[in-house]
Amino acid sequence: MFDRQSLHIALLMWGCVFCLIAALCMLMSKNFNKEKRKWLLLMQISCAILLGSDAAAWAFRGYPGTMGFWVVKISNFLVFLYSDIVLMMYHGYVCCYLFQKHPEQKKRFWINAVYAVCTLGMLLVIISQFTNLYYTIDAQNLYHRNPGYIISMIIPMCGMLLDLILLIRHRRNVSREMLVSMASYDVLILVAVIVQSFYYGISLINIAICISMILIFVSAMVEQNRELASKQEEAANLRVQLMLSQIKPHFIYNALTVIQRLCVKNPKMAQETVAEFATYLRGNLESLDRKVPVYFEKELEHVQCYLSIEKK
Repeated sequence: MFDRQSLHIALLMWGCVFCLIAALCMLMSKNFNKEKRKWLLLMQISCAILLGSDAAAWAFRGYPGTMGFWVVKISNFLVFLYSDIVLMMYHGYVCCYLFQKHPEQKKRFWINAVYAVCTLGMLLVIISQFTNLYYTIDAQNLYHRNPGYIISMIIPMCGMLLDLILLIRHRRNVSREMLVSMASYDVLILVAVIVQSFYYGISLINIAICISMILIFVSAMVEQNRELASKQEEAANLRVQLMLSQIKPHFIYNALTVIQRLCVKNPKMAQETVAEFATYLRGNLESLDRKVPVYFEKELEHVQCYLSIEKK
């Protein structure tokens, strides 16, 4: 029967699948900024592991036997560990955007403080496996919170608050869409933390992380498409400028005027000039589509046509 727990596990698994697809898209994308691509790829993979582990923890909750014990133990460990790892990857992604024009600012104290918070959180997760600081697993392979669980929520919240402050202070360095998507990670999770402190039964924090990952990925794709469109427009403008510089409109006007006068005074020379002019234009237009250098003989013929017309 499809109950609340089944729906809960399904939501977590769909979130895991989405993050894996997003990571695959990042892996295949060649036009994305390398540093942004790296952080977004690591963030999506970490989130996929987090959601997959949480789904396994709920699916095997109360599952009897040695297998159930180890699956519940390992999956819960990964959930707590990757909550801090995802925050670390998110922080790196935020810094990549905020300080892409001034990378030296990444060495400031506030930046490294978030990495220190994440590292502390991961160390405490490892310690909790031997001290039962955060949780315990009873003989029926059921997960139970311990009083120290609140520490596992306070530590990431400190890191998220620091990131939120960074986003607010440097909001002019990113677009509005990207600012909203990145801020959603802090805001949604902080709200979920408050709710989950009083209500336990659904992984609200991890679902909030999943929603934020979707928003960040979509915003990154929109920004990439916008940058590609801008580069294509810039390339088209450069192409037009190159064409104008190659054709030299002023020279064309003079050449046509010469041909017009020669048609009356010297029709034979006018015919020769038209042929030279056609060769000159053909050489300029063909050079715009060439991917390799022009042969010397062709370039010499082009120059000779130009000089001949100039003399006339």
